[in-house]
Amino acid sequence: MSTATKARVDTAYQRLREHLAYLGLSTASEELAPALDRAVKLKLSAVEVLEDLLAKEAEATRVRRLHGRLRFATTRCARPFTTSSSTTSPPSTAR
Repeated sequence: MSTATKARVDTAYQRLREHLAYLGLSTASEELAPALDRAVKLKLSAVEVLEDLLAKEAEATRVRRLHGRLRFATTRCARPFTTSSSTTSPPSTAR
């Protein structure tokens, strides 16, 4: 690979990581280098690499959302539920 080609590929790689980070696809951004290495070794197509990256991102999103729902459920259930007999009933309006 020529120096100019390597520089162009390196620049494109950095831009791709920046785009992924800007879009909030942090898992895909982190997994990009290993995915590209795997693609070279296994001779995967661009579509297969993208599908792999997005599958990992989707799974990470599912896990984050589940943790958020569980955290919300835990905080809602953690409030003590007390019934006190010392509370007074509202006065009866029936005469």
